[in-house]
Amino acid sequence: MLGKALPSPDPIRQEAEPPGPSSIAPGPGSGWTLAGGAGGRRPPASHPHLIKYLGSKRALLGQVLRAVGAAAGEGAVVADLFSGSARVAHALKAAGWRVVANDHLAFAHALAVGTVQADAEHWSLQARGILAKFAHLPPAPGWFTATYAETARYLHPANAARLEAVRNAIQRLDPEPELRAVLLTALLQAADRVDSTAGHQMAFMREWAPRALKPLELRLPELLPRPAAGPCLALQRDAVELAAEIDCDVAYLDPPYDQHAYLSNYHLWETLVRWDNPTVYGRAAKRLDCRTRRSAFNNRRDIGPAFARLVGALRARTLVVSFGAEGFLQRAELERMLAAGAISVCWRSRIAAMPAPGLASITVVANASAPPARTPPPNASTSSATVTSTCPPTSPGPMPSQARSPAMPETPTDRRAEGIRRLAGHIGGMLKADLVLRLWDGSTVKLGPDARDDLAIAIRDPAVLTRLVRRPKLGTLIEGFATGAIGIEGGTLLDLAARAEGGRRGLLKKVDKGLAARTLLPFLFGSGPAVTDHGWRGPGDAAEYGKGRDDKALMHFHYDLSNAFYALFLDPEMVYTCAYWPTPETTLAEAQFAKLDLVCRKLRLQPGERLLDIGCGWGGMVIHAATHWGVHATGVTLAEEQYAYAVEKVKRLGLQDRVTILLKDFRELDTPPFDKVSSIGMYEAVGLDNREGYFKGVKDRLRPRGAYLHHAIARPMKKNEKEFRKKRPEFEALVKYIFPGGELDHLGGTHDAMERNGFEIHDVEGLREHYGRTCRAWTERLHANRDAAIAEVGAAKTDLWLLYLAGCALAFERGTVGIFQTLATRRARGPAGLPATRADLYR
Repeated sequence: MLGKALPSPDPIRQEAEPPGPSSIAPGPGSGWTLAGGAGGRRPPASHPHLIKYLGSKRALLGQVLRAVGAAAGEGAVVADLFSGSARVAHALKAAGWRVVANDHLAFAHALAVGTVQADAEHWSLQARGILAKFAHLPPAPGWFTATYAETARYLHPANAARLEAVRNAIQRLDPEPELRAVLLTALLQAADRVDSTAGHQMAFMREWAPRALKPLELRLPELLPRPAAGPCLALQRDAVELAAEIDCDVAYLDPPYDQHAYLSNYHLWETLVRWDNPTVYGRAAKRLDCRTRRSAFNNRRDIGPAFARLVGALRARTLVVSFGAEGFLQRAELERMLAAGAISVCWRSRIAAMPAPGLASITVVANASAPPARTPPPNASTSSATVTSTCPPTSPGPMPSQARSPAMPETPTDRRAEGIRRLAGHIGGMLKADLVLRLWDGSTVKLGPDARDDLAIAIRDPAVLTRLVRRPKLGTLIEGFATGAIGIEGGTLLDLAARAEGGRRGLLKKVDKGLAARTLLPFLFGSGPAVTDHGWRGPGDAAEYGKGRDDKALMHFHYDLSNAFYALFLDPEMVYTCAYWPTPETTLAEAQFAKLDLVCRKLRLQPGERLLDIGCGWGGMVIHAATHWGVHATGVTLAEEQYAYAVEKVKRLGLQDRVTILLKDFRELDTPPFDKVSSIGMYEAVGLDNREGYFKGVKDRLRPRGAYLHHAIARPMKKNEKEFRKKRPEFEALVKYIFPGGELDHLGGTHDAMERNGFEIHDVEGLREHYGRTCRAWTERLHANRDAAIAEVGAAKTDLWLLYLAGCALAFERGTVGIFQTLATRRARGPAGLPATRADLYR
């Protein structure tokens, strides 16, 4: 039961825009004084929408900003190693600093990515549109609603069901990581506004809290523009481990100082982000891992050593430490620990009035063990790295400005290249590949002890590593190839695969993670290249024919590049489907002729019969069937370049009386039924949600017992249809950059749909290895003609297609995809009308 229905939510609305640009000077107490002026920092927002029980930092926010502002100038890098709700990190970004926000919990990391790392100019518009659609989703009660609204009472069932609908929608959408975090942040904030809990342990109440009866309302989180100093970053790491790897001007430390573990208190938000349906226990329905995932900072015995390791590992020149009056560590003990680590207390500030127990003080300390400033500001005293000169009097009030290390300057190119060479050498020792890595400075690293330098992976611009480290996705790598920032020199992806085959298995597990993190961390704050997009920009996954799916536009993106471009790698007849290779010596042209003839034999074509070829391409099948088998053939295509080429070729060969080419969707044909129908490499463009309509359309254009030859790529089936439909990164890349709107079925799905729509299946043949050889031949031909291809369609398209064709060859050769020819007839009573054996097929 969902309980009492709540009013429908209002349409999506944006939180109040933050104030315009202003320069801010620390004011008395914990507040801010605004001083007019162009540019500069902005005051922190009040953040009424952030999670309430992580809100005790609200009282310290002004003090934290005063402390950071006194120690760090324009463009400083400030690290918040226990970011929690990201309230402090968000305010630091609003003040203009480059922020690194870290927390080991999934919900805290989502909040940090969604409010700190994500920039308004990149995501506001897109996120607002998605949230507007989500606001009208129907409720979808399931495990989450039953667990947290019925068994436990954290949320009203009606709101929980709406939350569940939105969370499922985010899961299906599978957006970019930053966009996903923005959407999850909106969901967390919406849930926080209507939960029915009390106290900082987030215990649910016996009676519904008044706010729990309000309808769930999705709002766009308060996204901030990227600071002029550079991008911010959110990490999900253990703070003690991260401390040794991060280089920053100021580190803000506010670990949990007592027994109250954030995971245990906020387990509901952790589940909402992880969406893992965990095993739960007790009336509170807590996640079972609340018992096992414990922090040393929540333990009286372990907190001291953990804090000492953390402070000792940090390389920040200034630490801002806040701590609780009721925690395991008292202020005097904390300051003794800091002093023992050659860290001197510079300034303290106590909060006089607290709305709730918790944080009570801030201590600003200078770290004498931090590395000296690399480039001191003009007129700065070089003694500023010492404890004595960085410590003003301990009386309360604003701190004077200090000399400081500049804000995370770009590591010199040669230093970054040196780090990459070191990491590549480490990987090469295990990979044992016969190729080299060539860097932007001209240096090379062998990726195996006996590697030759005639084949290289080239990183031509270090900025692409910044993009990859910030967004480690296949699409980022592909864009790097498209822009030329990454390249393969001396061969293709096929050559790379052949020369790196031996040591790939288990390689990632063997890589020194510390070395990798230290090497790549400087790239996090580098300047990334301009965001480019060489992919399809339309709705490539529009579900159904006639309901928003524009098949003509989708086909145009893939096929209408240029006929001359395709001619550079296809056979003379321009057949762009799997060839059939009878012998090792067969040429590509011979193999394509053999494939077309095999299709004609399987259809048992007879002179005078009417043949429909769906997706006829450049006319290869219809011209072959008319010329060699004497049929009257009709070909349909949606690609204008193909249509023009095929019409001209039919006219040139004098076949107008036997071959008709139409620029039309076959489902729109209004002709008498055909005797035979072929579909060769077209079904992949249909989309799984259209397969029923597709096969019905084929049947309706075929006479009873007419033969249908279905030739299509297929993926292996998973354990169920839901798992099969999950979109892997390589599929997303294929749809975005090469074949928008395309999907691969599994063989059982195809046959089920055929049988449901009136077909009887007679014969199935797998041609997987034939297609592997075909794609390999296409890759080699396009690579040999690369200069001509660049002149025709540009370097970006050429290199993307070289990756695509080579990737397809490897996929077919390794068996991750297959291809099948299925012969069927339109079902009718009586004999099938086919020979009793296959003997006639292979004469």
